[in-house]
Amino acid sequence: MTEVFNLQLHVAHACNLSCDFCTHYSNHGHKGIVSLERAREWLDGSKQRLDPHEFVLLGGEPTIHHDSPEYLEKVEPAVRLVRQWEQEHDSRAEIRPSDQEWMRLYQGTGSDMAPFDDGDPRTSWKNCVTRHCTQLFEGKLWKCPPLAYLKLQKEKYGDGFSSRWDPCLKYDGLPPSASDAELQAFMARKAEPYCGMCPAQVHTFPVANPLPSARRAS
Repeated sequence: MTEVFNLQLHVAHACNLSCDFCTHYSNHGHKGIVSLERAREWLDGSKQRLDPHEFVLLGGEPTIHHDSPEYLEKVEPAVRLVRQWEQEHDSRAEIRPSDQEWMRLYQGTGSDMAPFDDGDPRTSWKNCVTRHCTQLFEGKLWKCPPLAYLKLQKEKYGDGFSSRWDPCLKYDGLPPSASDAELQAFMARKAEPYCGMCPAQVHTFPVANPLPSARRAS
């Protein structure tokens, strides 16, 4: 078994929030639900080979933390439900202010988004908040969310998507047919040229209220 710190799988590519500079591009209005059957197919190719410390289901994020009163009121029913699950299933759920760790991993938005080009992929990898977020997508393992879901951006914006992304779009995930040696090498890989799409410097920003209604009002 190959150890994985954090293995993530999208339940949905769409999201009911619109967070600036989402590392999964979920603020770009993507559609699609990953069915239980499809998720099972993807997992079947890896479950006997991977030993994740954390397994994370993502998509349609109703419990991402933000401290605006409007958002806290909206999310309160979900928080109560989580606390109910804790009691009923003798489990523990952590709610943390994840927005305090967010940073810009690309420039602009929509078809105008562009990669950074700082020329220092090693420093980009060291500073990246997603460097330990291995994705399971289309049955393959992907180094990080920005690389895994970049193809969704290309499909959405077509020829209007900047050609500056073309080198990164050549990245492909590790298939389940990979040998044990290839799998171990994949998980041990740190900085590589693709990491240069993200900034070498940390670009933090104040996260605005992620509710779509708040965005329309502003």
